[in-house]
Amino acid sequence: MRSLVSVCAALLAVVLWATNATVAAEALRSVTALQLLTLQYGAAAVTLAFVGVCGTFGSRETVREARSQGTNSPGWRGLAVGMVGLTGTILLQKVSFAFAPVFDANAISYGWPLLIALWGAWSRGIARGWPQLLLSALGMTGVVMLLGVGAEAPSLGSLIGYVCAAGSAACMAFYTVAAGRLRLRTMQVLFPAAIAGTAIAWIGSEVSGATWPPVSEWLGSIYLGIGPMAAGYLLWTVASARGRPSVIAAIGYLTPFASTALLIAAGAPVTALTAVGAILILACNIGVLLLGRGESHREPGTAPKPSTPELLRDAGH
Repeated sequence: MRSLVSVCAALLAVVLWATNATVAAEALRSVTALQLLTLQYGAAAVTLAFVGVCGTFGSRETVREARSQGTNSPGWRGLAVGMVGLTGTILLQKVSFAFAPVFDANAISYGWPLLIALWGAWSRGIARGWPQLLLSALGMTGVVMLLGVGAEAPSLGSLIGYVCAAGSAACMAFYTVAAGRLRLRTMQVLFPAAIAGTAIAWIGSEVSGATWPPVSEWLGSIYLGIGPMAAGYLLWTVASARGRPSVIAAIGYLTPFASTALLIAAGAPVTALTAVGAILILACNIGVLLLGRGESHREPGTAPKPSTPELLRDAGH
């Protein structure tokens, strides 16, 4: 049951993240990247605060635990993980959308499961981690094919966008691994990061001097904060802390495929390279899933997972 809950949480997060690029591309037609980030982070902060208040008042056990542990601060490590995972990932991704073609930047930024597989292979050593290395290489080849490399030489702005997209992927890979290791309380880590992101983006927007559009054109940006950012990160943190990293990372491989499919449905061009790249990414997803299941049967003596009530309690903090 615990494994099923973690997998379902990861899948729901992927569904929300898959809409990110399509909605962002539409929103950027009426707002600047910094304005979009201000609204997105602000909406995420309000949503996280609401979830935190509901979780606190809905659990007497949580209140007693918080009182017994004082401030129950996540510490500087937890705050740093939240800043890198939420602020860094989203900020770099939206900047990449502003500089590079959204279709290309989206494929690169959602290539972070490949980095997790590479990290797992490195930690195991070449002798034991070669299957992950092979799958990572194939998955990276799929991402490159999604980019449609060879159509034309990228401009300087596109190169900046690609670098930012790669940085976004690195931030998300770091957050996924660190969230599972530190067993972070979601609210205490993500809420400060959302507040910081709101402040940074708003200051940048005001310095740029861009005129704000009518409120009616904010809806897409606000959705990105409530859905892909707040709800997506809450679900993914729960999945990362309660599920096996190899299985959760494998589910993450579905994100670039689903996101690419939505972009294509919205009018992005389809090529033979795109189709082959998507197939390679899905094949890597299946391969890592199978490896993760095999490891779970070979590794006895693992610590027991928290119960479902504890999982739901942590999701509110």
